[in-house]
Amino acid sequence: MIPSRIPLKRFVNINTETLAEDSDPNLVIQYIDISLVDRNGLTCEPQAIRFGSAPSRARRIVHPGDTLISTVRTYLRAIAFIGSGSQVWQNNMVASTGFAVLSPKRTDLPEYIVTAIQAHDFIDAVTRESKGVNYPAITSVELGNIPIRVFADLNKQFEIVQFLKHKMSEIDRFIANKKRLIELFEEQKRAIVSRAVTRGIREDVPMKPSGLNWLGEIPAHWENKRAKHYFREIDDRSADGSEELLSVSHLTGVTPRREKNITMFLAESYEGSKLCEPGDLVINIMWAWMGACGVSATKGIVSPAYGVYRPYRSDIFHPSFLDLLVRAAPYVAEYTIRSTGITSSRLRMYSDAFFDLRIFRPPLHEQEEIVCVVEKNCHVIDSAIKIARREIELIEEFRTTLISEVVTGKRDIRPQAGALGSAT
Repeated sequence: MIPSRIPLKRFVNINTETLAEDSDPNLVIQYIDISLVDRNGLTCEPQAIRFGSAPSRARRIVHPGDTLISTVRTYLRAIAFIGSGSQVWQNNMVASTGFAVLSPKRTDLPEYIVTAIQAHDFIDAVTRESKGVNYPAITSVELGNIPIRVFADLNKQFEIVQFLKHKMSEIDRFIANKKRLIELFEEQKRAIVSRAVTRGIREDVPMKPSGLNWLGEIPAHWENKRAKHYFREIDDRSADGSEELLSVSHLTGVTPRREKNITMFLAESYEGSKLCEPGDLVINIMWAWMGACGVSATKGIVSPAYGVYRPYRSDIFHPSFLDLLVRAAPYVAEYTIRSTGITSSRLRMYSDAFFDLRIFRPPLHEQEEIVCVVEKNCHVIDSAIKIARREIELIEEFRTTLISEVVTGKRDIRPQAGALGSAT
């Protein structure tokens, strides 16, 4: 059986229904932002937020049975099915206007829509029609004109949905197990780093109290001073924003933005961004409590809302040691304590809190030794993490290929689908 190619707009209504600008500001909405959705669907619960505090893009109304597809960078497959019987659905659900909301208008299975639009030929067509360089986007009208593969037989649709639901659950379990393995490896790395940068790598050195309950003892010959004795805050600004744009995250520290797969929109201009030099410590003030900080290896620019701190002298810290130190678990826990705000999303760690933080500094040659030992001990762990992540990539590629082959009729699923039941 070969499916027909039907324009998406004949299969669904592309919902443009939005909340009115004058809606009750105290109305609690369940907001789905682009960042919550990837090729696996909705990755976490929608954010409960009052309409008056919601971003201006929190407007698109979502109903049970709708499918969301990002109209920006669609090749990333940010697609989610909002099933009324699932844990995802909640009242007053609202999506970012960066999504197209697809509502079935025929008697076809709603679950089939989210399957059909994940096929390679549909995503490839959307990608070709999208306009823009950094964040190519497509309009709802253009999206509706792109054909999808449709089996007219409801039993066939049901067969495909059931088969893929079974296969996707197997794939999801595989990915979940690999991600858990990566988490365990990461925990092992954090333990190695934390011990090395707070207690050193020598077992026979005298120890002394650090004076901090969260740390315990440190080697007796290490310096123990507040950050204000080692750093000064830098507030140099870019004249035109043309320098290398840097990202600051809890996962990778300070890295060039071009090396990261970030779905947030680029600003029209980065004029007035903060400049930083190699060796500068950069702290994402809003996400310090998660460990979003690090030492920059390159010259570049960061958000004007970030903190940039430069050692008074170049011989105080080995950059790699400082990077390990400030991102170590004990320090990240301390950032949370020193951050101010009502909820985690509102916490901020300002410069006065950082300058009051105690920094433990081994002699420079010992910092270099610590870096070498940590890199050696973590090399095998990093290799294992790399293999696990590659396995996840491969199974994701298999997922998208399998969906495409089933939706286009290239793969005969009747023998396997029969065992899963048929439509009643």
